[in-house]
Amino acid sequence: MKKYFRYVAVMLSFATAVTLFAACSKNNDDSSAANTTATTVYVPSEFKTDINSIYTEDGKIFMGGNELVTDSNGVTVIDESGNLIQKVTDAQGNEATQPVTFPNFINEGSRVACQQFTITCPSGWESSGNLNFRLKNAAENKQIEYSFRDKADEKYKTADEEYATLEETFKSMIDDGSAILTKSTTTVAGKNAVKIVLEFTGENPSYMETYCVETENGMMCFNCYCNYEDKGFDFKAILDTIEYRV
Repeated sequence: MKKYFRYVAVMLSFATAVTLFAACSKNNDDSSAANTTATTVYVPSEFKTDINSIYTEDGKIFMGGNELVTDSNGVTVIDESGNLIQKVTDAQGNEATQPVTFPNFINEGSRVACQQFTITCPSGWESSGNLNFRLKNAAENKQIEYSFRDKADEKYKTADEEYATLEETFKSMIDDGSAILTKSTTTVAGKNAVKIVLEFTGENPSYMETYCVETENGMMCFNCYCNYEDKGFDFKAILDTIEYRV
């Protein structure tokens, strides 16, 4: 059923088909994800000044060799434009701050932070990602992939419009019962959301549920995958640990 999720990737505009297919098979290979972790606990000294180097040291978070400003709970602080704030030294030798573009994600203890929110990474799960970030439990083949869709994009669609597109694309399969597509309203960490579930019930059945949270500037999309027999897994319980930053 991987080919069907290729269509879903196009319809929902999520980043890469390879990522979307990760939970369609119990025997998938995720070697690419293993090499894209953005945050490490230890970085060799010669790389610590690299602008893309993010690491923790003595309970502090650093990026490009400069400490990031955090709040009293150790969570990185962002400015009104969604940038991280670095502590730097100005030309006179005084301590100052400067904005720096928020990377894909940052590990902050048991939580993972991106520009729009922070979320708890459950025990047994890991964070990774390149274009988008994802939480994954490799042992149980469960995954949540996050992407943000900007309203400024000419291809932007609301959750209802995305659902209508899927309904049209898979109409023949829905009619013959080999695909099941449903939509409902729910909440994600207190914000209104649309939940779209797409199941393929034929040989090698596949399951995906997506939570769409519309914001002033776009839509947060959470694509959730697991083995078909685990489709009752409560992904929402993980998503409900989100604390929004915007």
